[in-house]
Amino acid sequence: MALVATLAGCGRNPGTLPQARNGLLDLAAYDFRSQGPVALNGQWELYWDKQLGPEDFTDPAKIPNRTGYLNFPGSWKGFMLNGSPLGDRGEATLRLRILPGPGEKQLMLRLFDIRSAYKLWVNGSLVAASGVLGNDAATEKPDPSLVLAILPSHGSPLDLVLRISNYNYIQGGVPASILLGTPEILELKHLRFWGLALIIVGTTLIMGLYHFILFFQKKHNSIYLCFGLLCLFWTGYFISGDATEWVIRLFMTDINPVLLYKIHIACYLITRPIGYRFLRTLYPQEFSRKIQHVIDAVSVIFLLILLSCPLYFFMNIIAYSFFFTITIIVYSIYKLVVSVRRGHDGAIFILVGYGFMALLGVNTMLTHAGFINSAHQHQSGILLHFGLVLYVLSQAQALAQRFSKAFSRAQSLSVALERNNYTLRKEMAERNRLERKIVHISEEERRRISHELHDGLCQHLTSARLSCALLEDQLTQGLVAEELARLSQLLDVSVDGAYDLSRGLWPLEHDPKSPGPSLDALVRRVSGASGIDVELRKELRCAKCLNPHVTILHRIAQEALANAVKHAKASRIQVSLCCASADRLVLSVVDNGIGRAAASSSVGGLGLEIMAHRARIIGAELEISDATGGGTEVRCTVHCLGPQSVTPGNEP
Repeated sequence: MALVATLAGCGRNPGTLPQARNGLLDLAAYDFRSQGPVALNGQWELYWDKQLGPEDFTDPAKIPNRTGYLNFPGSWKGFMLNGSPLGDRGEATLRLRILPGPGEKQLMLRLFDIRSAYKLWVNGSLVAASGVLGNDAATEKPDPSLVLAILPSHGSPLDLVLRISNYNYIQGGVPASILLGTPEILELKHLRFWGLALIIVGTTLIMGLYHFILFFQKKHNSIYLCFGLLCLFWTGYFISGDATEWVIRLFMTDINPVLLYKIHIACYLITRPIGYRFLRTLYPQEFSRKIQHVIDAVSVIFLLILLSCPLYFFMNIIAYSFFFTITIIVYSIYKLVVSVRRGHDGAIFILVGYGFMALLGVNTMLTHAGFINSAHQHQSGILLHFGLVLYVLSQAQALAQRFSKAFSRAQSLSVALERNNYTLRKEMAERNRLERKIVHISEEERRRISHELHDGLCQHLTSARLSCALLEDQLTQGLVAEELARLSQLLDVSVDGAYDLSRGLWPLEHDPKSPGPSLDALVRRVSGASGIDVELRKELRCAKCLNPHVTILHRIAQEALANAVKHAKASRIQVSLCCASADRLVLSVVDNGIGRAAASSSVGGLGLEIMAHRARIIGAELEISDATGGGTEVRCTVHCLGPQSVTPGNEP
């Protein structure tokens, strides 16, 4: 901490700068042009519990008794008076005489981070004021701000009288140095500092908005939401804090100072649970959920105290919040070290950024709590802001690394998926080719068996039946005639069955030029076998349908007719084969039966699945729906190659 405090107050060696001694600061040999502003540090006269003005010091005989000397910058808390230390609440007058040296010059005073209400007179003229002085917390209205006061100098001594009342903050006095210098240098320093503060604020604001956009693009990933909220609340912490010289006053000049301070502390309290939740979202195995609940509860308690209680009461207990935060920091650093050892993505970046920010944050909190010289309070606050920006950038780098690796993995998976899809498409194409080939072989085998039955077995059975009929005519008497009659009947039945079997396997008109099965024969056979009125309607653009899928359509019609006969209890069936357009062939089978819902309860086979499979093989659209007026409609639409010129009369 000593190292941090040294870094926070680094600059010119204080031993080489003028220091006030017993209420007198000699600047006769000091050159403001070459050496820059000087801090009015050292011993100021202290008049405790007295509200004095410049008029009280005009008559040397009536000057009030001096309480002692108070070192600047610093607080009167703990100042020993009559053997007892002073408290933080109270009022006092401070006085300093400056010897500016000969010559007329234009000077400027810079008063900053005086949280109490005050008035400052120089040689009897009021040059600076902030807030409203009072004698208790109700009457006092503090207004911490930055004041630049022009101070003419003609070479004569400058008598500074500073009246302060403090009833709302835990440290009464002047925590930051009062600077005296030329107006150009102090105004330029102020503008440069606000420019730097706006860069810091802009960095966190842009990072917060950017990660909000990422979250809305990927809502499942709460990492971006946590980090975006963290950056936005840090932005609020920056612009409302004294370390950026209350840069929010650039945009809101009349904001209430107490409200401003509460916004500043509220942002700090809210960042604790969000920051821990962000780390736990990154590394859930390392960071405990129970500790998350504890941090949430404690932060809510302090936030409610801040919003509901007087500012002075909260400032007296804020040190407990600081120590709780330090405990969280130590635990988080330990868990980040564990995450680094386990090789988690981005853990090293987050550890470095978090560690640097934590070091500066602990220094700032101990400074505010009074454990480190408050003269370094403003500088430590500035460094904390740089530490937070470094932490933001380190976490952004860690998230970018995780995002880059995730994107690379996604690309690799995409390439592998595309490769697998290509292989799968090839396998599916090969499977479809084999299915079509199997169906083709099956149909060819049906055709062969059908022809063999028709031209072989059926012909032989027919010849045997004719021979039996001839013998029956020759032998009209006796038992032989009766047996031959029965044999002839059996042969008639066998011949009819063989022909039916032949037509069922491949119901062709036995014409060598016939391209496919005949729906006419199918309709006649079903109507004759079932006794149901089956109608056939054909509206084709071609003289003879040469669609290569007409055989599959015939099989689908065969299954649909079988289902209608077996399950639908229909009395009429309409079959149509029509050209719906120049490139569409539609098969429709409609019955007036009991419908799908009632028919589904009957015991069935695989007819619907077989129809769907056959339609899928040829790329057809199969629809099974309730028909208008009752019944069921089976509709199959297949792509057609277009009209073909054939010899009239060869219709399917």
